[in-house]
Amino acid sequence: EALPKLVSALKLRGKRAACAIPSPLTFCKHVQFPKSDGMPPEILADTMLTEQLGRDASTLVRRLIPVPGAEHASASKNEYICLATGREIVDKLMKAIRTSKLDPVGMHSEFEATLHAFHYLNRRESDKDRVTLYLDMGGGQTQVVIGHGKKLVFARTIGVGGLSLDECLARTLACSIEQARKTRLAMGDFIPHATPTPTPAPAAAAHADEGGVMVAEDRRDDATPQGLSPEVTAIPRAPTAPSGGSLHEPLEILTDETGMCLRYHDTMFPNARVGDVVFVGGEARHRGLCQHIAQALRLPARVADPLSRIVKADQSHTIDLDLTQALPGWAVPVGLCQCPTDL
Repeated sequence: EALPKLVSALKLRGKRAACAIPSPLTFCKHVQFPKSDGMPPEILADTMLTEQLGRDASTLVRRLIPVPGAEHASASKNEYICLATGREIVDKLMKAIRTSKLDPVGMHSEFEATLHAFHYLNRRESDKDRVTLYLDMGGGQTQVVIGHGKKLVFARTIGVGGLSLDECLARTLACSIEQARKTRLAMGDFIPHATPTPTPAPAAAAHADEGGVMVAEDRRDDATPQGLSPEVTAIPRAPTAPSGGSLHEPLEILTDETGMCLRYHDTMFPNARVGDVVFVGGEARHRGLCQHIAQALRLPARVADPLSRIVKADQSHTIDLDLTQALPGWAVPVGLCQCPTDL
């Protein structure tokens, strides 16, 4: 209901709209189906969804993403990522877009959109073997995405986010959740703004060839790739919680669950281990949080600032958005702008 008013206030020039299905409303599961039993994997996926969700598969919108090259104990099975949501959710999103007098051109999962936001880092032929973990730490949960270059090979949602941290802090400080969040934000230990692209390009051309060339040069010079912070362990350390508070429980769950995701990936691809971490999501602004997770995972890590790669020639139409600060929470919107328009 609020979208038409927001679109009107922004005074958008274009009419094309791509949409991400909210991750809390998205079913995501890795599944294995036999390679040759005469039954299409789509039929097997629908049967699985009916059993798991307790509703007819015809009431769902389902996407089955193959994971080629995955190894298993049984060589007779193929690996897939199964994504699904209620058809009524898609209908509601489509209605909101059309009510806003926009033309819907894409409907994607947040997992896919996140990966598309970083295609510019994986433009070279050799980058198809580059294995990166993307951690999208939001308000309600954390999304785990692993990509081999531009290819999505792992996706999962962990039920730990900013709210979990605030609830834990409220218990340890004996205060309200609202006060706990204000206390966390007041720490001010935010990730610094990413260095802008030396030669800015329009938003629609954020994935142009020039960007790929710059990334290749950055890597040869061992410099920080555009749109990313320095390695978080190289930045002065910051606490994960304010004085007198503790976030031990939710952070232990988050790091343990993420470690399980890495181990599952390693069983599928024993010769392709994750080499680095990219933090996105609103909670990724907190330096101490990212440093704690990177240290627990024992991987080099950076925080992404996707909007820093986009020209900000006119900031007069932005609403409640401070473009001088790092904004890792914008990975999904930026990625949507580069997703296929396949509707």
